[in-house]
Amino acid sequence: MVSDPGLIHYACIAKGATVLAESNSKDASLGAIAAKCLHNTPPFHSRFTHTVRSRTYAFLIDDNFVYFVIFDDKLEKSEGFAFLESVKIAFAGVTKNHKKPGLQNLTSHCYQGELNPVFRQLLRSDMEGLGSPTGQRLSHSGGFQSGPGPIRERSKPSSLNKMKNRLFDWEKKENDEDMGNGLIVHNKNGGLIYSGEISGHQKAKKVWKKQVWFILSLDFVICVIMFGVWLWVCSGFKCIDS
Repeated sequence: MVSDPGLIHYACIAKGATVLAESNSKDASLGAIAAKCLHNTPPFHSRFTHTVRSRTYAFLIDDNFVYFVIFDDKLEKSEGFAFLESVKIAFAGVTKNHKKPGLQNLTSHCYQGELNPVFRQLLRSDMEGLGSPTGQRLSHSGGFQSGPGPIRERSKPSSLNKMKNRLFDWEKKENDEDMGNGLIVHNKNGGLIYSGEISGHQKAKKVWKKQVWFILSLDFVICVIMFGVWLWVCSGFKCIDS
């Protein structure tokens, strides 16, 4: 579980652009935003994040399935990816234990019923429900295990988990550098560009304008000074009269 599940706004599992199950706890419009992000899932990446306007958009891509989450930037990115890994494990357990039509012919929200309790459990706060005598926790098979008592404390992260977190952060930096640090959007010609590249171009344009105005202003000041010196040397316009 994440340290503060309330910071996760939206999560879903998708095959291509088809959402198989989703959880939306904040805003109905997030579903439309997620659909646009899924249509432009970064290629050649297993993990990708982008943060804009205090929200982080994270992709975990594995075996043609996309695990996507939108969370507040106050939440650590490593926790966001750990949440997606838990969703991935649970989904693998569901697809293994429940017979469905072939995974090649999946329909929209066809796993919503099976994944609803998974999302509820993963997004449950540490103080909600876990203090009951039959507290539940997610198993590696995708189901839930019942315990005889409340879960009082969380196990400390192992050195392996710490190493994974460092790898997540390192790969995120690599992704940001490779992908222009932006989400993919469509241009007018139907091609793909990145919002990070757009903002970078706009910033460069503003800097260029400021430099041009600075040079013009400097030239004007120099001309005024030289004209003043000329007037002083010639005592006005006597040079012209002579």
